[in-house]
Amino acid sequence: MLATFSSGGDMHNATAKLMFDLDCPVEEVKNKYPDLRKVSKTLNFGLLYGMGTYRLFETLKKSGVDLSEEKYLKQYKVKKGEDVAQIYLDKYFETYEGVARFMKNQKRFAHKNGYVYSLTGRKRRLENINSNDYKMVAYEERLSVNSAIQGSAGDIAINAQLKCGNDEELKELDCHMIMQVHDEIVFTCPEENLIPAIDIITEHMENPFGKSVKLNVDLVANAGIGRSYEEAK
Repeated sequence: MLATFSSGGDMHNATAKLMFDLDCPVEEVKNKYPDLRKVSKTLNFGLLYGMGTYRLFETLKKSGVDLSEEKYLKQYKVKKGEDVAQIYLDKYFETYEGVARFMKNQKRFAHKNGYVYSLTGRKRRLENINSNDYKMVAYEERLSVNSAIQGSAGDIAINAQLKCGNDEELKELDCHMIMQVHDEIVFTCPEENLIPAIDIITEHMENPFGKSVKLNVDLVANAGIGRSYEEAK
């Protein structure tokens, strides 16, 4: 997974090829095996939120991949679509053992301490992680994973904003940050100052904690230009 990110490859294509040992180059997976790519994409995103078997089955069904169809049941010799979804989940964790280990460790840490940390040490308290209510426990176990991932993504965005907001060169270029949209930061800037402003912003977004702090994967920031947010996208 880290290798795919580092090379700039398509994570969903790569996941599908690895999970299902597909007989085509990774670049061709989307065209040759679109349904299996949907499966891998759903898993890559869904597991951030603690997606289980039933949720995987329902999400894929809504996207046009019905695992209860006869072709899937025959292929895996099972009786229900949820059984196929469980097989896919198992395949995913076999493919990315590190992801399974990370999730298990997050839940174990949460049960022991009652909280988890983000990348920069921000704490998310999980006061009901050891409750007698199994639904609450399952919910907070999902949070223990999601909070670390989403919280760390927030750490990256917040630090990038702080660096941009405090940059005197950007102020001199009359470039101003106006809002954040998920992992995007939107600025206004005079057209004649775009190039130097983009260089500075890109530097801050790719090194939100400073150049001395190295992450396992280099961050890559892409710039879009337009007279409106929609046009810039």
